[in-house]
Amino acid sequence: MELNRVVLRTVIFCPALIFFLLLSCTADVPVPKPRTFPRLTLPERNPVSFDIPTCPFEFKFPDYAQVNKSTSFFKEKPPHDCWFDLHIPSLNASLYFSYHKIKSKKEYEKLVADTYKVNTQINKRSDFMEEVRIRNTQGVGGMKFIFEGAAASPIHFYLSDTTQHFVKGALYYNDRVRPDSMAPATDFLREDIDKLLGTFLWKG
Repeated sequence: MELNRVVLRTVIFCPALIFFLLLSCTADVPVPKPRTFPRLTLPERNPVSFDIPTCPFEFKFPDYAQVNKSTSFFKEKPPHDCWFDLHIPSLNASLYFSYHKIKSKKEYEKLVADTYKVNTQINKRSDFMEEVRIRNTQGVGGMKFIFEGAAASPIHFYLSDTTQHFVKGALYYNDRVRPDSMAPATDFLREDIDKLLGTFLWKG
């Protein structure tokens, strides 16, 4: 009888002991660490007036940006001398500007339609597009477009008096867009672009 009890205990406890021994010897399973990005150093803000001689407008923007004149557009001369970009070296970004002189209502409507056509293409790669109507204290109006997600250009806008002047702006990063890592830079630049739109005025 006593022998049977010993055998029974052995049958019950030995497999359990072997299981716990094997479990304690198993190597730790590596857990992937969350993705991290390099720390982004934002430039200091010192707003100055940008009054470009070849352009019929002016605005305020921080002096961390440098004006670069556009010398070609698809290997051709730009349609107007007021084509330039505000290059932002510290963030490896550029705010591109293109200006068009309006000659008719039909031309104005085409410029607006072309703007929406480009935005539709960009929106195909973004999560969604937000449209914001612009009307600043100088009476300048237009539209701003904000794209969320992996869009090549997170912010677009156009400004126009609908009869003479039409200017478009677009923010691009000169590198592959990584929404998570570039979000702080985009939020930072969005504030300065909003101030640009708020101080924009037509000359004359």
